[in-house]
Amino acid sequence: MSFVPTNDGHEIYYEVHGTTGPTLVLVSGYMGIANICQSLLAKLSPKYRCIVYDLRGVPRHAADLDAVIKALGDKVDERIILLTHSMGGNIATAYYHTKPQSVMGVVFTGLTSTASSSKTS
Repeated sequence: MSFVPTNDGHEIYYEVHGTTGPTLVLVSGYMGIANICQSLLAKLSPKYRCIVYDLRGVPRHAADLDAVIKALGDKVDERIILLTHSMGGNIATAYYHTKPQSVMGVVFTGLTSTASSSKTS
């Protein structure tokens, strides 16, 4: 079991699968834990170095995407691809806006929007 400490005293559980190809970080949705990605990892890890982690407040501890990426250092490509689900899309979007130079691409799945539309006459 691998954990990364955060700046605010929490720990993040993470797993790395695969050793070749671009780095693909799976960012799950609300209450997401690394375990839910296992079937997807079996298909992706032969072509990508996949990183999965638990979101803050879930069973195996807490954290943030940046702490995981920094802690893995040389195991992570210079630019990563974020594969998101649900709320993970919001996390990836926020990460991209703070570190655009670190992101090669973002894949959004199951994303919902809370943006409101305004009507004009």
